[in-house]
Amino acid sequence: MKTLLLITSLLFSTALSFAERGHVTVNVEVESERGKKDTDKNAKTPDESRSHWLVVRLSNMSQTKLEGLTLKWSLYADDLKRGTDAIVAQKEGEQKVGIDPGQLAEVTTDKVLFEWIPMHYERTGSGRRSSSKKVDETGRRYHGYAVQVLQDGVVIGEAYSHRSLQKAE
Repeated sequence: MKTLLLITSLLFSTALSFAERGHVTVNVEVESERGKKDTDKNAKTPDESRSHWLVVRLSNMSQTKLEGLTLKWSLYADDLKRGTDAIVAQKEGEQKVGIDPGQLAEVTTDKVLFEWIPMHYERTGSGRRSSSKKVDETGRRYHGYAVQVLQDGVVIGEAYSHRSLQKAE
């Protein structure tokens, strides 16, 4: 009987804590499109560029209206500089949002351009004396995202594309 009472009180206190600070379910879709190609109009240059943005859907699972929420988002890139293995924040942002009880809110972030040049070989010289020169990859390529929903500075919902990005926040 004491065990049942203890479990019931724990569940009730957990439900109260969710009701006090709210609870938001976060679903994120990554959208992308091909970015600009060849700024120098050279068709042989193997540069790549893509724009990425997030479509974030927030669900209010509580019985109260959640107002004054802050949606913090970050898009991360792989820095392709030779000799480094760094993940850097390409762009971060914040947006204010409010959600009615049992409703869904959809927020779209800014488009962020990621540009990089993959490793390739370029031909030098001509005829019999021609040779190839290796060109290392450079630029920043899309890596992932991190999204947090805060209410009065407390995280009430979050989503990450990779677990490693959770520590970066």
